[in-house]
Amino acid sequence: MLKTILVKVKNLKNMMKQLVNSLRKGFAGFRRSDFGMAEPALNSLDVKRRLNLGLFVIGLAVLFAFSSCQEESDPQWAEIQSLEQKMAKWPSSAFASDLIKLYGTYAEEHAEEPEKAAQALLGKARNQLYLKRSAAAETTLKTGLSKYFDTPAAYDMLVLLANVWRQKPEMETAAQAIYAALPEAFPDRPQAAALRDSLAVDLSSVPQQLDSLKLALYNSQVRIDRAVAERFVNMAEAYSLVMPHTKEAPAYLFDAAKVAGYLGNFSRAINLYSRVYEQYPEYEKAHQALFMLGFIYDSDLKDYDKAKRYYELYVEKYPEGVFADQIEMLIKNLGKSDEELLQELTKGK
Repeated sequence: MLKTILVKVKNLKNMMKQLVNSLRKGFAGFRRSDFGMAEPALNSLDVKRRLNLGLFVIGLAVLFAFSSCQEESDPQWAEIQSLEQKMAKWPSSAFASDLIKLYGTYAEEHAEEPEKAAQALLGKARNQLYLKRSAAAETTLKTGLSKYFDTPAAYDMLVLLANVWRQKPEMETAAQAIYAALPEAFPDRPQAAALRDSLAVDLSSVPQQLDSLKLALYNSQVRIDRAVAERFVNMAEAYSLVMPHTKEAPAYLFDAAKVAGYLGNFSRAINLYSRVYEQYPEYEKAHQALFMLGFIYDSDLKDYDKAKRYYELYVEKYPEGVFADQIEMLIKNLGKSDEELLQELTKGK
């Protein structure tokens, strides 16, 4: 593999030398005087333009060479790219379905290679969208971002996710939050600011927006305002995806999980609490997030096997945690009705 790469690099270097020499002489490596034509005078701008063009061609050649080497050493990826070429020529649901499976398997098998896994998840999401499976694509993209944010594919994942959300009225604010934060999250991507400006996104600092929404969660009757609450959850999740390394991200994520629980959206609360616990183990409320996973499965979803699993994990991870003593009692009484609990309390009296 290394020998193949070195040979191709050597060939490319020779190509570069030949191209530079040809640019000094004229077009295509021949002097026009060789054909009885007057030799044109090249000014510095002409030379720069031609050199830039030459470097561009060489860049493409290098990319192709290394891509070829990757495919030579990775037949699984080569199979995927071959099918992608067929999909580009003859788009079909069958090709898209096959690609979704291939990309999913590839991401699982290369989970320890972030760039490969992230690129595979991006490809999987694009094909899910082709089949109009937007919910599945959202899940795929959010999984990719939470696991592989520090990869080149993260920017494209965020833009794709924002574009999906922009098509849903209830998620439009979340999409705007991503567009607004992209230039700060990816300062080396000038297209991020251009994208934000082209969509006329007029959103003040996202954290300020979130803090304002948090204050407005409860109306004058001290009852949660569902519209405000849903907007807060959507924006908080979006912010945590586009700015995961900020100190505010885990706090907003935890609050979003709590509000989602208040709204009765337990599956979303579980997803958000899981991200807090898994992505931010050093966050001061990570242990509470783990406890809430067990508690939701216990008291809200009545899935006692999963509740027990999370309760036991809490005791294992945080034996001195503030909920450790309560968990022992909760595990003991998992699945028992109020009548059964009452009988146990009155037994022996």
